[in-house]
This record gives sequence, structure tokens and C-alpha cells, in this order.
Amino acid sequence: MTAPATQRNPIRGLVIAFLGMLAACFALGAVFGYLDAGGGDVTAEISRSQPLLWIAVAAVIAIGSFALGTRWMMSIDELAQRAHYEAWYWGGSIALTLMSFLIFAGPALGNVIDIEAFYAPLRQYFGEATGFSAGVLASMFALSVGYGAWWIFFWLRRR
Repeated sequence: MTAPATQRNPIRGLVIAFLGMLAACFALGAVFGYLDAGGGDVTAEISRSQPLLWIAVAAVIAIGSFALGTRWMMSIDELAQRAHYEAWYWGGSIALTLMSFLIFAGPALGNVIDIEAFYAPLRQYFGEATGFSAGVLASMFALSVGYGAWWIFFWLRRR
């Protein structure tokens, strides 16, 4: 006998959705990996020759991630929600401060750090948008690290 809908575990549906999205991304990665193994760089070629298809795939992944994250956020308790809100605010603020420093110090850092060596692996995928894409990736990385560090700090402080 199954429990009424109000007594079912809301996390179960999220886990199933997450695993489905993970499986879809794994399958997509396997297909592109197989195609790339045949010679040439099919992934980069598709992004150049069929940009609308590439944008559509990216949009589906982004929308799916947002929907999954929203549903998960609504399923956790108030204290956990508060921890995530604070972590994104404070961790993200600190990370954006760091990124602002890198933006303003960028011209001087270019004389100290070999930025082209950093761009080289990205160039084959992003082409002309390499600088922009590197900035977006660096910002996402900094925000995620800031969020994670503040979230850990929040929970350690509360216990």
C-alpha cells in the first residue's frame, strides 16, 4: 500500500529527476566522445557549423538545472534554505570582489602571467569568444568556491 501523496518523500522525485538529467548528460558526453574519437573535433565543429543546435542543447540543460534546483530548494527546511541564501550572498559577494580585482588588475597581470597558455585549451571550443568564455568560467568557479566556503562556515558556526 502506498502512502498518500501528502506523506510521500518529496526528495524521491528530485533524485529521480537528477539521475535522469545526469544520465542524459552522460549519454550526450558519450556520443560526443565517440564522435570525437573517430578523428577531428566534432564537438567544436558542431558549435561552429550548427550554432542554433548547440545553443538549444545548452538552453535545455540550463533550464533543466534551474527547474531541478528550484524544486529542490522548495523541498528543504527553512534553516537549510537560509544557509544557502546566506552562502550565495556572502560567498558570492566575496567572489565577485575577487573577480572585480582581477578585471581591474588584468592589464598588469598580463605582464606577469602567461594568459595565452591559459586560453590555449579553450580556444578550440570557444574560438573568438575565448576571452569572454574564460571570464564566465572563472566567475562561475569563483562564485561556487565562495558559496561552498561560506556554506561550510555557516553550518560549522551553527553546530
